[in-house]
Amino acid sequence: MVTSQRLTVAIWILVGLALAGCEQVTASGASPGPESSPNVCSGDLSRLMLKGWRYIDKTEMDTDGQDGSQCVVFYHFDLPRDGRKTVPVGGLVYRTDRNRPVDIHGYPLALPGGFYLGIHKLTPRTEDVLSGSPGPELIIEDKNEYGVTVEASIFNWEEAGNSEESAYKTRGWFVGDGGVKVELDMVTVLVPRLGTRSQLADRKVYRPRPLDKKSYYPKAKVDQKEDTNRLVDPETIDLVSLDMPADPAAAEYPEKLLLEFYASLPLTDSNKLKGWMVTDTLELFSPQNTGLFGCLVSPQLSKVYVQDIDTRQSQGIPLHIENESKPITDTITVTSVCKINGKIMDKPTVLFWKVQWGKNAGQWVLLKPATKP
Repeated sequence: MVTSQRLTVAIWILVGLALAGCEQVTASGASPGPESSPNVCSGDLSRLMLKGWRYIDKTEMDTDGQDGSQCVVFYHFDLPRDGRKTVPVGGLVYRTDRNRPVDIHGYPLALPGGFYLGIHKLTPRTEDVLSGSPGPELIIEDKNEYGVTVEASIFNWEEAGNSEESAYKTRGWFVGDGGVKVELDMVTVLVPRLGTRSQLADRKVYRPRPLDKKSYYPKAKVDQKEDTNRLVDPETIDLVSLDMPADPAAAEYPEKLLLEFYASLPLTDSNKLKGWMVTDTLELFSPQNTGLFGCLVSPQLSKVYVQDIDTRQSQGIPLHIENESKPITDTITVTSVCKINGKIMDKPTVLFWKVQWGKNAGQWVLLKPATKP
């Protein structure tokens, strides 16, 4: 893994010298005049790779919103002996120095600790995802073989008086094997929770630091410089399923129905519960029964976040030879916290749900819960 400052300097010198003497050629084959705009991506940038690097590809794009074009290049490094395909990927942005055609430099896309940008298929894009920063940000996304973004890093261009001090600064770096989604002033990360049977994942929602919304890194308390050793704390964390079926009531495991039920709160249409709850439980689910359902039925409820699901007392649908016509009843324990009047409550709500599978109906249904096991 390449982490040293010496490498950064080497890259800058290498590109500055190697490309400075290269003649720029237009599509017609003639050398451009002094007024021509250089195409940074037109040359063979693969020859600029350092020893131990392997060129992957390049993309011409405007990475800073200043009506110019730069060249984003990805490369493999630390190439293994055994032919593995999951090789770390690094990146550079080649750009002209203040639009001088013969002065082209390569700027590393450096993450904290010298970490790599990904190991799968990397794609760059630009979008305004930090409202506190002018212009768009450069977002590098690593997508696995299923097209799921499992790593995303955010950079923006910071130009200094000297070219050597200019850089693409990291403004956030997120990893989640369940998925990473970067939007305006919000990043959602899904981290699979090991040891769960329903592909459960912790969903972490991040917001940029509130004072300026320029970065997902907090400022150090001592010198107020950006602390890239850690991210801001997530705004919320809750438990979700990565593979929610179209009909959660017919899922193999009943916790998927419960997750869908909690996600639907607060209810805007009570008819939605008719297929999920037995009639007796449905009639009890009202603001008059906070002693049983807690804040789940509060009129001031705006959101419920599932924190944990205990399935140790649930066998799911039995094997075919055991699946008799009699109903099967399981117990699922759900721990959640409520957002009431815009504030997330500290005290969790723990309910011990009885869930029943009916062979003839072919689905799970929620019975009356209990507040004690």
